[in-house]
Parts: sequence; structure tokens; C-alpha cells
Amino acid sequence: MKRDLLNTGFRPIIDRIVFVLTLLGVLTTVHLWIQQNRGFDRGCLGITLSESIEENFDCESVLLSEAGTFFGIPNTVSGHLYYDLLLLLSLSLVFLDDKRIRLIKNLRLLAIVGGVFYTGYLVYFQYFVLGEFCALCLISATIVATLLITQIFDRLLAPPSPASPRHRGSMKSELTLTLGLIALTVALSAADVQYFRGLDILAKSKTGQAAAEAGKDTKTETTVDGSQSKNDTEKAPAPVETVEEPSKPAAETVCEYHKTLEPVEEWELQIQARDPYKGDPNAEVVVFEYFDPNCPHCKLLHETMESVEEKYGASVQFIYKPFPLWSYSIPQIQALYLASDAHKFFEMLDRQFELQEHGKGLTPEQLGAIADEIGMDGNALMQQLKKKKYARLVLAQRKSARSIGIRSAPVVMINGKFIASNSRTEDCLSWFIEKELK
Repeated sequence: MKRDLLNTGFRPIIDRIVFVLTLLGVLTTVHLWIQQNRGFDRGCLGITLSESIEENFDCESVLLSEAGTFFGIPNTVSGHLYYDLLLLLSLSLVFLDDKRIRLIKNLRLLAIVGGVFYTGYLVYFQYFVLGEFCALCLISATIVATLLITQIFDRLLAPPSPASPRHRGSMKSELTLTLGLIALTVALSAADVQYFRGLDILAKSKTGQAAAEAGKDTKTETTVDGSQSKNDTEKAPAPVETVEEPSKPAAETVCEYHKTLEPVEEWELQIQARDPYKGDPNAEVVVFEYFDPNCPHCKLLHETMESVEEKYGASVQFIYKPFPLWSYSIPQIQALYLASDAHKFFEMLDRQFELQEHGKGLTPEQLGAIADEIGMDGNALMQQLKKKKYARLVLAQRKSARSIGIRSAPVVMINGKFIASNSRTEDCLSWFIEKELK
């Protein structure tokens, strides 16, 4: 006898499992939202794991990518709304008769199947396109896949007997359990928010000694295998060496390399054909500047670097590498690469720094206006931004930078050696360069 797979009723055990899984999904999306707002300063999961584990995940790259939104809505938001929908459908089962229960459960099944297809696409994108994974996104994908398994069992089991309706007492206990679980989820979510609100953010823009000490936990931005541009970014694993005593810039000045990050041995591989640069392209001394156009400390460092460039432009190469710290920085960095195509990279960068709105970023219209100001076609630039031209290049650059340990911005690297944040002064940078020139 054929089974009607759409004929299903209320099953306390299965429907409770679905409800609990949905609540776990809510907690996961809340935690992901918290970590994204913090810039994943403590890793993908918000806790400090071993370096070998953290190297396998880059939640920020995934959320910054084109797969990080659903019809323009960030996946942290759309994912939360998705679980809220499942929660509402599951909660309504407690109040409905068998006929309406079948309708609601079929709608819930449709939503779960849709979620499986979408999360499948996200996993595919992470593995085959980005080559990076978001740990919390994979946890959410696992929850959705498990939800589908529960639905398969629900449909394969014999339908509940209509002769044994739920008693009012059982409905009351079911409602009590359901509301209790919701209250627990709300409490855990609030505790999660409150806990991380009380923690200092391991800043992406690091200044002072604190930056050097927090170096391990800072974010890294990566550069494309073949194109990098000059920008201010935070330090990658830099050397533990400190500068020797010879003629220091000033009696009280301490110039030192990063104390916890190791130097990059094959640093020449970071030089890419697309990198905007100033100075001598054949120089033996190369200064890399990693930056985000929306980072206030990057803006300050850039002003210092301009003074250093004036001194050593004839004998040193200065390479600029954008490093997105926030999703809203990606269009601006795309605009920088588009400007580079028109030999207007530095003009675009200077104007972006001048108009910097920390926490907001510039709109496509503002970027188009800048393009018009510096002699480009603003409308054409906005069209290219809509097509996401160079978006993957930006993420590839970020991945490349991460491969050498960079986690934040600004960062200065001279011949593979990372400069301590408290040594990114004109005097110290000049001294480091002179040391390499000898």
C-alpha cells in the first residue's frame, strides 16, 4: 500500500528535535553576527584555538564574498530570519488541529528543503570558489542537513493515529516546554551578546605596544596570487628581532621589529604584477604597506609613509596592498583597482582617505564622484562596481596576505620583516630602510 508522504501529524519526539535544532540555529546565527561585528578578532568561533585549527577557517573572507549575502541581505541576518520562520512554524503546531498541522509541516518541509539547497550552494562556494571556510556557517549547514534527516524520518514513519488526539494536558505541557526552551535561547543569546560586549576588541587597527602584543589574534588580510597594491595593513607574523644599537634616530626612540610574528623568508613572492607602487621597481629594498581605506590608523600611517617615500623613492620600492577589514571596504578597494587601470590609483586613494567615514564606508555614488574628480568616468566605474569587478581579486589578495600571517591593518613589512606598531614612525622607518640599504 502506497504511503502518502504529505500525510503527517504531530509527533512529539521528532517535532521537539526539530524545535531544538531550530533554536540551535538561532544561537549560531546570533553568535556569527556578534563575531562579524567584532571583525572575528578572536577567530571564527570567538574563542582562541590553536593556530593549526584557525588556519583552516576564514569566516571573514566568506562573509565578505559574494556568497555572504542573500538578495542583498547579509547571511547573518537572512539566516536568523530563516530560523525564526522555522521556529514560528514549529511553535504553531502546538495550537492546531491535525488538518492544519499537516499543512504547517508541509510548509516547514518546503522551507527546510530550500535551506538545504542554499546551504549546499554556500558550502560549494566555500570549497570550490573561495578555498576558505566559515566554521559557524558549516555548523549552520550541519543543522539544516540534520533538520532534513528528521523530515525524512517523519515522512517514512506511519502517520499518527487520528483516533488518539492530543489531550489538553499534553498540549499544555508541550507549550510549557516550548516556551521554556525559547526563554532559554533568548537568555543564552543575551548572555552571548553581553559577554562579548564586555571584552575588548583585539583591534584590527593596532597602534602602540598593545598592538604588538595582540598580534597573534589580529586579523589577516590576503593578497591575490599575482596582484597587490600599496595600502596600510596590520602586521603579519613579524620577526622577533630588535634593532641593534647603531645610530638610532633619537636617544629615547626604540625601533624594533614585531616581537611575536616571524619574518617572511620568500617575501618576494608577495610582489604581484598588479601591485600599485612608487619608487624603483628594481630596488633591493621593498616596503609593503597593507591598509584598509576605512581604517583611521591606516590613514595616519599613510601620511607618514608619504614622507618616507619622498626620502627614499629613488632607491626603494613602496608597494601598496589593500586589505579589507570590513565588507563595506570591498567596493572601495575595487574602485582602487579600477583607478589603477586608469593610472589613478593614488589619486583615488588620497580622496578616499580624505572622505573617510569610519564605520560606514563610501557609497558607490561617492566613489563615482571621486572618479569624475580625478579624470575618470564615474558612471563607468559604478557600472563596474555593480558587476563586482575585482571583488574576487580583493579576496584573493586577502588570502595571500593571510598566508604570511597578516590579520589586521595597518601593516608595514620591509624585506619580509614586520615593523612593530610603535615603530611605524618616520624616524624608525627611515632607520629600518637605511639598515637594509647597507
